[in-house]
Amino acid sequence: MDYSSIFEYFLDSDFDIQPSSHFDLDTLSVYVRIEGRMLTLVHFCVNELRSLPQFYLKNSTSLGVLAHVINSDYEGFKYICVNQLDSVSVNFERPELAFEESIKRHIELLTPLIKDTEFNKIELLREFKTNWNINTKSLRNNSPKTDPVTDSV
Repeated sequence: MDYSSIFEYFLDSDFDIQPSSHFDLDTLSVYVRIEGRMLTLVHFCVNELRSLPQFYLKNSTSLGVLAHVINSDYEGFKYICVNQLDSVSVNFERPELAFEESIKRHIELLTPLIKDTEFNKIELLREFKTNWNINTKSLRNNSPKTDPVTDSV
């Protein structure tokens, strides 16, 4: 994929995007400020765009635990689980538009989690409950006992 045209598109945008390299791989770094904190979102370049471009949060330890942000295979980078309920049709003649939409979605997801610790806590608990239900479904189906986390008294 031609990342130079994508980079060129963002030269006159509100986003601060720079070509970069991590682990000897070509990347794009997006620098954003949320609540006075400078964050770096990193996209690892791919040969072909098949879905909404994925960005990773670099060096996020100072932010604590954030909902929808999990460990990744890349040390020092967290995977951001951006909800893709709204479909995105990638115009292969204009992939920069998919990048723009993806960056906006990543920022829209991270902003309330960083700004509002109570909202982040609620989201963390919601994620925990969902994962708990998924991971214990077979146990609950085979057991007459109630689940103290998911069953009300």
